[in-house]
Amino acid sequence: KWAIKSRWMADGAGRGDARDSTGTGADAPRSPAPAAERYRETAIPDLHWPPRTPGHPGGGAPRAHRTHRRPGLQTTTGSTDPVPPTRTAPMTVLLAALGLLAVVALTLGTAIAVASEFSLTALERSRVDRHAATVGDRRARAVARAHRNLSFQLSGCQLAITITTLVTGYIAEPAVASFIRPGLAAVGVPDRFTGGLATTLALLLATTLSMVFGELVPKNVAIADPLRTARAVVWMQAGFARSLSKVIAALNAAANGIVRSLGVEPIQELRSARSPDELGSLVRASGRRGTLDAGTASL
Repeated sequence: KWAIKSRWMADGAGRGDARDSTGTGADAPRSPAPAAERYRETAIPDLHWPPRTPGHPGGGAPRAHRTHRRPGLQTTTGSTDPVPPTRTAPMTVLLAALGLLAVVALTLGTAIAVASEFSLTALERSRVDRHAATVGDRRARAVARAHRNLSFQLSGCQLAITITTLVTGYIAEPAVASFIRPGLAAVGVPDRFTGGLATTLALLLATTLSMVFGELVPKNVAIADPLRTARAVVWMQAGFARSLSKVIAALNAAANGIVRSLGVEPIQELRSARSPDELGSLVRASGRRGTLDAGTASL
């Protein structure tokens, strides 16, 4: 109804303007439009929006209508309103920072498991028992218990290394790539190559850092000083193995079954006794290095 009424008003104004332009004068009598024309205009609605008014391509005087502009939408003049700032960028940076902290924590967990594994295998049973008897604190007793149940503890170390390494790779790639991507864009790398290159560099960097600080460094420290390393880390690894004891026991039983099928009997701890050949080799090595007197070594 509003459109039809507006059309009637616009048509009346258009006819008045047309009579004024032909010189008939503003006071000339205005005859109404023929009945057939008025019926046609009111019976057939105008399907165009905004309605075709005089001044538009349909002819006549222009008709003003209101346009509601929304932020970020293009107006009729071609300008674009500024989009209000969002919180996407700060949230992305926060998530990336939390991801890096998680990577550091997981790498530390890998280092603890690797150090526990190598320190326990490098220690002699006699040295562990002597240390537990002389020192007798909680960490010394924890090292002695872990060394007596060595197979179970090594299985727990390997499970911890696997879990932390997998989760590190899953978290590190998007976290590190989010910091690399802006740098690649700043040096002029095309957008179509930025994503793939950032992902590749992130994986290489995360893998290298995890290998160096999570595996190689703790391995070398554990071999160089196994007792002090075991005192520092074995109690944490023993707690992890205790929390997943059922899972580790199931995996260890499956591995032992496969070992027995190969004709080898698995053991739970390293043997401490030495054969005569091993003792002779130790004496000769001690004599060459000077830790044992040459005459004593020959004897």
